[in-house]
Amino acid sequence: MLLTESTVIFASESKMYIMKHLILFILFSLTFSLGNAYAEGQSKEPQEISVSVSDNRLYIIGAAQGSSITIKNMLGEKVFMGVIKNDKDIYDLNLKSGFYIVQIGDVLKRIIVK
Repeated sequence: MLLTESTVIFASESKMYIMKHLILFILFSLTFSLGNAYAEGQSKEPQEISVSVSDNRLYIIGAAQGSSITIKNMLGEKVFMGVIKNDKDIYDLNLKSGFYIVQIGDVLKRIIVK
């Protein structure tokens, strides 16, 4: 059997066609799987943290156990540091009246001590 030039060209075009589709399939599969991984990471709703003050006591609800807590005055000075022990925590504060910033992990909340 004689191979003509057109047969050789057809065979090489066929291989190129298969390779192009294989590469496109791999790229699509990677894109789809990375998109799903990103969507799964984004679907988690941020946990709502409630912070309130009454009678020089700080009440924290909904913070993750083990998160760090820092309270800073309006000058940026740290006046309190601790670690969240429960999802509902109470801290006795000995703070002067004024405005403070409470940081729990990456969450910032403002409080007013009267």
